[in-house]
Amino acid sequence: MPNPSASTEVEASADDVWQVVRPFDGSHTWHPSLPEASIVDDLPADTIGCVRVFTVNGNEVRERLLELDDDARRCRYALEQGTMPVRNYVGTLHVEPISDDRARVEWSAEFECDPELEAQLTGVFEQGVFGPGVEALRERFA
Repeated sequence: MPNPSASTEVEASADDVWQVVRPFDGSHTWHPSLPEASIVDDLPADTIGCVRVFTVNGNEVRERLLELDDDARRCRYALEQGTMPVRNYVGTLHVEPISDDRARVEWSAEFECDPELEAQLTGVFEQGVFGPGVEALRERFA
């Protein structure tokens, strides 16, 4: 099972970074290439089970919030509909303290796909989604 990831250290407290990345419908406020998302099921954006929807290259992407743990500063979500040929995709965004004013951010996923696509899709997620996202957070707090 592929497990792409990207991480960085950020010059800010874990709590400060978590407040930026915590809103499930707010990735567009810190990620340089993610479009604005909306919650479609009349639930608050921090309710387990809510679904965010956004459009990429004219295609609708739907992701369901599986976990939002403020104590662990971790969010997990499942891709329900998207543009990538993956199955059983679960993404995790985690912020952990290194010190009072420094944090580590890791964004990762697990998914299934056809074996011949594993390397390509791992690269797409690491270099096209997760890497730019964590780098944008590092720069934001620099």
